[in-house]
Amino acid sequence: IESIARQVLNVRATHQARLHELISKGCKIIGYVRKLLGKESITTRLRLLESMVDKLMKASSVDMVFG
Repeated sequence: IESIARQVLNVRATHQARLHELISKGCKIIGYVRKLLGKESITTRLRLLESMVDKLMKASSVDMVFG
């Protein structure tokens, strides 16, 4: 169990290391977001999408996001 817990805690660091490896090789990182239709207003929907894009760009160092 301790080994599994350690792996879970290291997921983000491993993910970011792999992304930086790809970036150093000249790869472009592209992200994708979507927000399924729900009961929220269009204003709320856009705010949530913008928040997802911001988080994706910060966490994954993406060059471009589409949705």
